[in-house]
Amino acid sequence: GWSQEMMEALLDALRRCGEDSEVRAAVLTGAGKYYSSGADFAGSMKPMWPSTLIEFARNLNKSLFDGFLDFPKPLFAAVNGPAIGAPVTAPEGCSTVNFPKLLGEKNTRALLEEGRKIGPHEARDFGLVTEVVEDVDQLMDRAQQLAEDWVASGRGRRVAEEEGWLDELRRANAEESEALAQSFLKPPFLQAQYDLQHPGDESHVLGGENTFPYAVQVVRLTARWLLWSR
Repeated sequence: GWSQEMMEALLDALRRCGEDSEVRAAVLTGAGKYYSSGADFAGSMKPMWPSTLIEFARNLNKSLFDGFLDFPKPLFAAVNGPAIGAPVTAPEGCSTVNFPKLLGEKNTRALLEEGRKIGPHEARDFGLVTEVVEDVDQLMDRAQQLAEDWVASGRGRRVAEEEGWLDELRRANAEESEALAQSFLKPPFLQAQYDLQHPGDESHVLGGENTFPYAVQVVRLTARWLLWSR
């Protein structure tokens, strides 16, 4: 997943590519069988006051996607395998406004609200990807060709082609980062984290027969969040 160190390295690479006059476009891809397994926010966190945690999460997410939005050149994603979580929305992020615009309301609901898993061909039908390369060994060659053709046509970043769209994405990034940060100490997020660490364990499901010990911890954290986040 995207650890804090990886995100910092990625932003540094984008900055260097943006400043290098020899670089006309950039292609993001993964290593191994996965494009990405998500953003590892939990691995980047240390014990801290809830209000500090919220500020940390907000700034981390916002700076990450601001780095994509600030990149001045065409940016492509060569998705070489399963993609999970935040990297699915890169290179611009801002899925609350980007997905409805690119995919339509129905497909957006399927991905963001229902958590639907889709394969490469369905992703193309949704409008999430532009082309499926059947042979993964040919993926980077095809991505390189698409990038070269894009540059040769004289086009720049697509998000900059529509007046006002980049500003709308920056606003959405700020709002999404705030919403993400606020969710970190709320019961649904805490329950999801427990479920991730204890798959199949129903003894600590909120509302279950043996929910009391875990529910107490959730209530304590929620109460602290309400007090300390002010």
